[in-house]
Amino acid sequence: MGLVPVTIVPESKVLTAIILAGSLCAGLALSDSLQRKKQYHALELTNQGQIVLNTNLTSHKLVICAIQTLAYKRRMQGQYEEAIRLQQQAVQLNAAQYGKDSAQCIDAKTELACCYSEFGQFQAASCTLEKALKMSREKLGNNDEVTDRLRLVLAYQYELQGRFRESEELHKERLQNYGPQGLACLSNLARVYAKQHKHTDALLLYKQMDQAFPNQLQSMHLQLTPKTISPAQAEETKAFLLGQVAKYASNMYSPWAKVDLAKFYGAQNDPKSAERLLRAAINEQEKKKIDSSFIKLLLADLLLVNGHSVKSMQIYKANLERKQLRLGFEHIDTAIDFEHLGSAYEQQLDFQTAEAMYKKALSLRLLSLHKQHPDVGRSYRDLARVLSIKAKLEKTSEYDAERIAFEREAQNSFHDFLGDERRLDSERDWASRR
Repeated sequence: MGLVPVTIVPESKVLTAIILAGSLCAGLALSDSLQRKKQYHALELTNQGQIVLNTNLTSHKLVICAIQTLAYKRRMQGQYEEAIRLQQQAVQLNAAQYGKDSAQCIDAKTELACCYSEFGQFQAASCTLEKALKMSREKLGNNDEVTDRLRLVLAYQYELQGRFRESEELHKERLQNYGPQGLACLSNLARVYAKQHKHTDALLLYKQMDQAFPNQLQSMHLQLTPKTISPAQAEETKAFLLGQVAKYASNMYSPWAKVDLAKFYGAQNDPKSAERLLRAAINEQEKKKIDSSFIKLLLADLLLVNGHSVKSMQIYKANLERKQLRLGFEHIDTAIDFEHLGSAYEQQLDFQTAEAMYKKALSLRLLSLHKQHPDVGRSYRDLARVLSIKAKLEKTSEYDAERIAFEREAQNSFHDFLGDERRLDSERDWASRR
């Protein structure tokens, strides 16, 4: 693929790169690292969707900025294959301009790994990050900002793959650099502890954060089902969460303190208390005219798990309509909503409609994701399960060939995940909907 077309006028004039109308924020959104901020200080975004650069940037730098901006936009649109191609080109151009071991090239490789991960090529993502981290440590030093960002991104990648012990080590390494005042480091480490069911260690860190940062609520990620914690641990956790609700009762964190306590009650098989808290949190957000869609989805999941599929379906449908208006009807982010609706219809024993919803989710995912992405595999698994139920109810072998094909695809879709512990289902905190 050739370079992204750009218009370069004489250096006495302003250099202009036409990206896409409406991409006004894409360039700035990329500037999350220090080096990016340096590269983008000369950018001015116009209301025609143009990126205008001052003459102190060379045309080669202009091309790199334009390509990386467009790659980011493609990621936001769910066009991951195109984003990968663009970002690969950005890596090559950064290597030619600054050197293969430069901060700019390493940073571009980090973005490339993120593209791989979102597409579903997890091995490519982790391998790219591991090589980049090794190079960054050797060339830039262990305490450099680029090195630290690589540690963080690789730790998240390991966590996504279920390689929690490796993720834990990277977070601990970051904590050594930042010390006990590293709020984000502590929070990340606590989350990884929780996913390994190290409940005592995780809760200890949350308490430590509560003391070190008394005016900032920490989002809890504890795995709180009775199978993972003892009655004594449950009481200790409940007391801590009740204290959080009381502490933040009158400020901006109040709804989220209620959400954490609701998750606890939901995991402890007290759905009524969980629902009451979630509805209270939603009411608080809506009174302040703050978006409450995320909390509503948690409520819908809770309702569905506890057999209230009609109520949950109303929330899922409203969320799907909102997304379609904002993102369009074929955006990858709407696939999860069709999956949710499929679960609700399945619970109502409407297997024909459930199958249609699951197929719509699968088709959207296949448009954007690698065929071995776990979300694709989950869609295949959903379809195989529904066909199996239909075959039993109708006492027919009509669906066997399609079901077997779906089951085979589901197994193939998971093999790219590494590690013994795999968290392939939704990250909802009170268990699978199945």
